[in-house]
Amino acid sequence: MTKVVINTCYGGFDLSNEAYEKLIEYGYDNVRTISPQESFDGMNYYFNREPDRADCTLVKVVEELGERANGPFSELKVVEVSGLYTIKEYDGKEWIDTPDTIQWSYAE
Repeated sequence: MTKVVINTCYGGFDLSNEAYEKLIEYGYDNVRTISPQESFDGMNYYFNREPDRADCTLVKVVEELGERANGPFSELKVVEVSGLYTIKEYDGKEWIDTPDTIQWSYAE
């Protein structure tokens, strides 16, 4: 089983400042610092690129901090998956799709 971080509310995937700081403390290099003038939501950090949601450091921080890891518009959850999966999203709310959860159509 692989642990994956998803956002379970409408809004969007993001972390709290505390969670970003913990990632930096653990040597995670996909974070950039922004100035207060650049911030519109009180955040001091952002990801340089879309994070790997199964990254062990990201999972560790979300598990350690619990609700304190949530960004201003997110409710993060660690879910376990195995095999093929994809993260689907609608208005920021995410879920996991696997071959077993997709309704397939057959074409001849």
